[in-house]
Amino acid sequence: MSDTEFRSQKAVESPCVGTGKRPRSSGSDTSPEHQATTRRKIMLTEEEEQRICKSITASICTMMEQMMEQRFSKIAEKSDITSLASAIQAIQTSEEVIKAEMVQLKNDNESLRRQLDVLDRRTRQDRLTIRGLPIQNPIELKGEMKKLMLSMSGASEIEVRNTFQITAKTGAIITIVQLGDESVIPTILRIASAKFKSAGISITRDMSAEARLRSNRMLRLRWELRQKIPDIDVKLSYDRLIVKGKQFEWSGDRFLCGNEDGARVLKTAIGLDMASVIQGIIDHSANRTKKK
Repeated sequence: MSDTEFRSQKAVESPCVGTGKRPRSSGSDTSPEHQATTRRKIMLTEEEEQRICKSITASICTMMEQMMEQRFSKIAEKSDITSLASAIQAIQTSEEVIKAEMVQLKNDNESLRRQLDVLDRRTRQDRLTIRGLPIQNPIELKGEMKKLMLSMSGASEIEVRNTFQITAKTGAIITIVQLGDESVIPTILRIASAKFKSAGISITRDMSAEARLRSNRMLRLRWELRQKIPDIDVKLSYDRLIVKGKQFEWSGDRFLCGNEDGARVLKTAIGLDMASVIQGIIDHSANRTKKK
């Protein structure tokens, strides 16, 4: 076979003959007709673009609404906030009413305490307590107390209605003397403070434990005032202190002048701030109570 016949035969034979396979393309079709067809397939009309945009926007809005509902499902609505505001206002009003009632109760309690103090004072106003005397026979005790009271009263006669002795928690013997005439008591107290001080015998008015605490506090305050102002007009009346005509008293740990702050009124009256001294007296009493 000649070369020319061999080449012709080669050109006619296909490498895919008998395989049943489609010949592989040598590359993409870049012909002008193919490109034009592709462009026509991806191009959309303006109406189609708007429709697609609206559909996407609606889907996004729906998703956002669902997300917002889930996130804020537990947040109070306006009606809930209004109800809560009304409830808070009602509580505030109730609190103000309760505070006013507490102030009134406090004032009523203070008034009641003062009334009870007056009654207690009246029941004790004709009695004296004497500390430092030994235990004596009741019959002899009454006679001895009458002699003692006569020697200090300056009167020619004195009535001793009753006498008895008790033992305090500390073990001290306390003698109670009830007189028929209470007007002689201030004189007896004045003389006794000078006469028996060195002998270890004390004679004082009969007081409740609370009244005695108040009286002791006033004695201390009177001493402090006299140290700072030697010629100050101050005197003790039972458990109250009278400074320049103003009466001061204790209500628990509160130092009062009527219903006013006693420390402030006292400062105005004497021109000195005694607030720290008054607080020191309160603290000293509290420490003594704790030690007991």
